[in-house]
Amino acid sequence: MQKNNNLYAVILAGGSGTRFWPLSRQIQPKHLLKFYNNESLLQQTIKRAIPKINPANIYIVTNSLHKFEIEAQAALFGIPADNTILEPQGKNTAAAIALAASCVIEKNADSTLVILPADHHIADNEKFLSLIDKTVEVAEKGYIVTLGIKPTNPATGYGYIKTSTQYSIHNTRYYKISKFTEKPDLKRAKQFIKDTHYLWNSGMFIVKCRVILDEIKKHMPKLYDAVLKIKDGEPIAKIYEKLDSVSIDYGVLEKSKNTAVIKAVNLGWSDMGTLSSLDSIISKDNRGNIIQANSIDIGSKNVTIIGNKHLISTIGLNDLIIVDTEDALLVCPKNRAEDVKQMVDLVKRSGGYEHFSSHTAKRPWGTYTIIEKGRGYKVKIIELAPHKRLSLQRHKLRSEHWVVVEGIAKVICEGQERAVYSNESIFVSAGQTHRLENPNDKPLKIIEVQSGSYLEEDDIERLDDDFARGK
Repeated sequence: MQKNNNLYAVILAGGSGTRFWPLSRQIQPKHLLKFYNNESLLQQTIKRAIPKINPANIYIVTNSLHKFEIEAQAALFGIPADNTILEPQGKNTAAAIALAASCVIEKNADSTLVILPADHHIADNEKFLSLIDKTVEVAEKGYIVTLGIKPTNPATGYGYIKTSTQYSIHNTRYYKISKFTEKPDLKRAKQFIKDTHYLWNSGMFIVKCRVILDEIKKHMPKLYDAVLKIKDGEPIAKIYEKLDSVSIDYGVLEKSKNTAVIKAVNLGWSDMGTLSSLDSIISKDNRGNIIQANSIDIGSKNVTIIGNKHLISTIGLNDLIIVDTEDALLVCPKNRAEDVKQMVDLVKRSGGYEHFSSHTAKRPWGTYTIIEKGRGYKVKIIELAPHKRLSLQRHKLRSEHWVVVEGIAKVICEGQERAVYSNESIFVSAGQTHRLENPNDKPLKIIEVQSGSYLEEDDIERLDDDFARGK
């Protein structure tokens, strides 16, 4: 399939891990999770774009918190690490797109952007690619072209587009957009699906890079000026603090006179907005159940059960979602899946950590899993990938005792290097500079026992780090 060197993908990979909680967390949003064919939603999005767009032309906008996992997944497709655009904090899609467009136009003044959320599922990639060709033709005429989906139900979690005049170019029909409506109530949504002029707003659109920047300059001049300052070298974190959180739909598309929509028919599209979206991508048993767990059931129907730890036993349940993780359990009716976001807010306000991460956390060097914690102590299993090392660091308020379970550890403590073998241990006192390294070809596994008056992850001073992380 021929690739267009002027075509660039901008993949929006922000997100705070709320709608798929407890599977997703702030540190592991849903586009990094693997639900289908052992591929994450991000990987599926990249794979969808690759036949039309060179890997060097694919950019991913994400939060700095997700940098290393995003880069690792992107590298599988040959996407350069420099194509990861880091936001210091999420400010919605207008800021993300403005920042990406300012980067792309420096590379290619005649570029066209294919803007894709990272967390959508599309069953028919061939139809999607054919649609991209048609949409690019319309975008060349100066339009911001959205892909519209024919509504199948009165969904209140989607935005709606009202079409007006129909046009055509090379047998491709497109429509001017007369109105955007963001997430209507149920009464209005029922009215919309009876009107053939209404489509769901998929959040995917194609536009010339210079066109979207001109539209941002016209309708969001403060954002445009902020991006110019960032490109001139001013600190991005300081500038982002002052930006309003605005979607591209509200900030630009609703105000622009240059918007158009192409109907995307039979794509098998889902925006994967809630846990109930799994119904559209995971196969079911003969009673309509999705089971991804060690589960025993009697007579339940239309139930989604996901778990990775415990035996889950169910009897006579209907239309429920059950998600069991190592540190959190969610049970809710499928028609209340939108409310999971509210539950995450409650978890956050309660002072718990479960909204932020699970017991197992990924790091650029490997993983750690919290297996026990109490007043004054915490126990972890640390797995260090081959030829990786932790930062040279020290802690003010905690000491650490490391026991090697598998492999051979190279430990540097207060400038002294020592090899620690399986079944051996070493103690690191609070305040001592130390580093753990795996110089071998196999993973290193250790048990870490922390003790002290404060055991959270922010008690760390990094003196040297292979991954350019701050303190």
